[in-house]
Amino acid sequence: MSVTISSSQNGAAFLEYARLLRSLSLREGAALWASRAGSAGEQLMEELFQGEGSAPEAALGEEEAELVQEESAE
Repeated sequence: MSVTISSSQNGAAFLEYARLLRSLSLREGAALWASRAGSAGEQLMEELFQGEGSAPEAALGEEEAELVQEESAE
């Protein structure tokens, strides 16, 4: 017996996990899983980073963001 899971089901599971992490005040983890949820996670990403810089950069860890800034300066 084989079980097939569609990408929309994956997205829904990722989004629910992201919401759980947000409820635990784990914003960076929530952002990671919301980004994996695809279009379903876009609204949550906006809510997580409302009033900050761009969401993708804010979702990066501090060290990763520094690397991106250094690479863009070169």
